[in-house]
Amino acid sequence: MDEILIILRVLIKDTSGSIYSDSSLIKLALVSAMIVQQELTFTESYVINISNETITPEPSINSFKLFTAHKAAILLLESELKGYSSQAIKIVDGPSTIDLSNRSKDSSQLLKSLYDNYALMKRDYLLNSESSFGYAVITP
Repeated sequence: MDEILIILRVLIKDTSGSIYSDSSLIKLALVSAMIVQQELTFTESYVINISNETITPEPSINSFKLFTAHKAAILLLESELKGYSSQAIKIVDGPSTIDLSNRSKDSSQLLKSLYDNYALMKRDYLLNSESSFGYAVITP
């Protein structure tokens, strides 16, 4: 779980741990792990217990860790973006300007990047798994 937390902190740009508590990120990662396990099949299955804050056995598959961290980052940024959009203000008073609208734009760009990366990772994982037979090209 420690590695998932480190990856998640890097993805959300909180490596110092000053923005989010470990406890809240662990809960988010656990929920994300449940979602990832529904979306994809891994060679090892995990038992996720949110109330005890555990994943059993300890995740050893890098793909599972990366998918879980990415999904958690996406869920977090989606939630934050809703708050930022209601706080997007611009105040101009003479020569002084306070502009908080860029916060929303920056988070939107990061969220889009995470969405795109997650979709690519998922496609590549599914195409490279044992149950996949490769790409299909369909043309008229």
